Amino acid sequence: MPVSHPSRGFRLTLRSCSRKEPIGPESSMMRVVRFIHTSDWHLGLDLAGHDRLDEQGRFLEWLRQQCRAAKVDALLVAGDIYDIVSPSAPAQRWLADFLVGMHRDCPHTTVVLTGGNHDSALRLETARPFGQALGRLAIVGGLDQRAPDLAEKALVPLRDVRGDLLAVCLAVPFLRVSDLDCRLGPDESPAVAYERSLGALYATLRAQAERLAPEKPLIGMGHLTLGGGQKAGSEHLLVGGIDGIGVEGIAEGLDYLALGHLHRGQRVGGERIHYSGSPFAIDFDERRYRHRILLVELAARGATPAVSEIEVPVFVPLLRIPEQPGSWDDLARAFAAVAWADYADRPRALYPFVELELLDDGTLPDLRARVEKLCSGRPLRLVGSPRRFPPEAPAPMVGESRAAAEPTWRLGDRAAPLEVFALAWQRRHGAPPPDPVRAAFEEVMTAVMTEGESA
Repeated sequence: MPVSHPSRGFRLTLRSCSRKEPIGPESSMMRVVRFIHTSDWHLGLDLAGHDRLDEQGRFLEWLRQQCRAAKVDALLVAGDIYDIVSPSAPAQRWLADFLVGMHRDCPHTTVVLTGGNHDSALRLETARPFGQALGRLAIVGGLDQRAPDLAEKALVPLRDVRGDLLAVCLAVPFLRVSDLDCRLGPDESPAVAYERSLGALYATLRAQAERLAPEKPLIGMGHLTLGGGQKAGSEHLLVGGIDGIGVEGIAEGLDYLALGHLHRGQRVGGERIHYSGSPFAIDFDERRYRHRILLVELAARGATPAVSEIEVPVFVPLLRIPEQPGSWDDLARAFAAVAWADYADRPRALYPFVELELLDDGTLPDLRARVEKLCSGRPLRLVGSPRRFPPEAPAPMVGESRAAAEPTWRLGDRAAPLEVFALAWQRRHGAPPPDPVRAAFEEVMTAVMTEGESA
């Protein structure tokens, strides 16, 4: 890859989108760059053993239609493409079909996919040659700060229909400690060294982009937790216990920073920094807020981005019945009040997920038979047995997370390992686990879930 400065008569060719046109001065007038920002698709995700691929497929089809209708120049997907590092064949097929559909229906849209902490960088990048052959498709599963091709891999040109350069994207995926030069400085903690090294990587890419494409907007990507970001509850602590990166170190000099990892869509630290959030509820607690994608327009370098929310349709409702746990009679009344006829014509794969909640001391007779009779013939998919809360314990308030309660956990609950650990610690020591202990457990749990990343 040539790396000479443009002013000396040479230009850097960025092959991330398989285009061989160099970045250099443009003859066309400055045009607004328009792109969609999304993240955290978690393709292949199930809910307590229930498949969600049909729901996710409908989202991908809807997203393709949004890209086509808005005539976007780019689609940026900021990590957690898949739910696990070894996704199922159907999940991989959904992604392949989506990318082919984008190439067919939106041939002038550059698609940028970056890896998240749930993704295998190596597995995601097996499709890079196809992207280079199709054009306008960049897949960056992982990066190495010390690699000589860092800029060639991470800097993605965003071009218009004619091929003129509109902006440069810094396609930075989720980065582990081993991906960065994290040698500890004097009196530095590992977390400080990680943050410093991450900031240096962004600064290197930003400086390279500014030299190669002066005065063009710079759009960054990342998959991490910024300090001040609000979690939804189902995100895992990132490897290394590093969970709260400073905004300034990575956002400085960028016109927009497209982030993933936090499932609650939000702005952090200013107009330029956004989490798109997950496009649908990963679990029942995440159904409490709207899910969306972001349509972003940038008029020029240094301009304030115009960000519009596009709400994602709810393809499969998640119903918690009742919202406030009560007696069996309370549950039965709330269940009967649901308009089940509205879901009767749906295919089974799109039936609503239902979670039943109950105040019960374990003595209610024939609970299983009661539940089977209650749900018989209804268009629903029951998520396990009822969540049971001891009557003497304060019931969770409507809209609050259940993390602090003591339900009967079910195999497949995402938060179950951490909740069980916290409860066991509380009962043994009479107090919740200290933050360092909790963080260590979360790190071990994440490491187990991401095992096979380097395979």
